[in-house]
Amino acid sequence: MAIYSPPQRLFFLLAVAFAVVAVVAFTIGLIG
Repeated sequence: MAIYSPPQRLFFLLAVAFAVVAVVAFTIGLIG
């Protein structure tokens, strides 16, 4: 399964970015 179509790739990048932001926010909340 290869991500080739632009909409699929955009959604994948959006999901990855959201996951990174969620992890960073969780880490900051855990520390602070």
